[in-house]
Amino acid sequence: MFRLQQQDLGSPAIYLEPASGRGHVRQRSSVARIDFQHEARDKQELQVVEPLLEEEKEHSNIARPAIRLQTQRFNGSLDFKARHGFIPTDSPSMKYVGSNSEVDVAWDELAEDRYFLLSDEEARRAYGSDTSGYPPAKYWNVHHGGYVAGLDVLHTLHCLNHLRTTLYPHVYPQDPQNGVMHAAHCIDHLRQLAMCYSDLTPIPTQWFDGIGQNYINSSQVHTCRNFWDVRDWATERFNGSTAVKPRNRDGSPRDSFYAPWSS
Repeated sequence: MFRLQQQDLGSPAIYLEPASGRGHVRQRSSVARIDFQHEARDKQELQVVEPLLEEEKEHSNIARPAIRLQTQRFNGSLDFKARHGFIPTDSPSMKYVGSNSEVDVAWDELAEDRYFLLSDEEARRAYGSDTSGYPPAKYWNVHHGGYVAGLDVLHTLHCLNHLRTTLYPHVYPQDPQNGVMHAAHCIDHLRQLAMCYSDLTPIPTQWFDGIGQNYINSSQVHTCRNFWDVRDWATERFNGSTAVKPRNRDGSPRDSFYAPWSS
């Protein structure tokens, strides 16, 4: 059994934590600290959010109709030849590795056109309201006529793709001023995401003759949300039948072309 909790990982995040087992909860004011075999390494304070995962807060449920769980075996685990050399795999995942135009297209299919407009009610649920009854003005995008947002899964894929391009600076020249900062942001976002989800799938080690020792086999079965269902949902919100039209902040229609940025 898992309890949904709020954790400060540098920015607000939702993650899973065992609700019972080796740990215990010590009440401290209105905040709960979760202890397991020893105090949490960073002494982070966790605020228990009820109820459980099936009833997540409304602000995280915009794409709930698209969620379909499935089991999926990961691929791309390494093999070895003699003297510790990696053997390239023919995994389907290899379509996302490299620096050619086919790889670029594969990544575009994953993460491009990821921004869309929220309705006023969706924005209120996500961000709250100011004294005027509208969501806070800082979230209003004057250029696009609405509250522009994107699903974090697509932002994360964008970050992974950006890190891929940094491996090939001769093909993808990096911004000398902001390139390192962008990559650092992506690395830390991925750190927070891994901690947030804390995937508990056991990853075994197995024997490889080529290196004469055990090494991990990461090609294991996970329980996943079907990504392509979520991707299709976001595409429909971008320019399909469920897209929210641009408007003025008072809700009146706006005659303008809506084309969210893709960077």
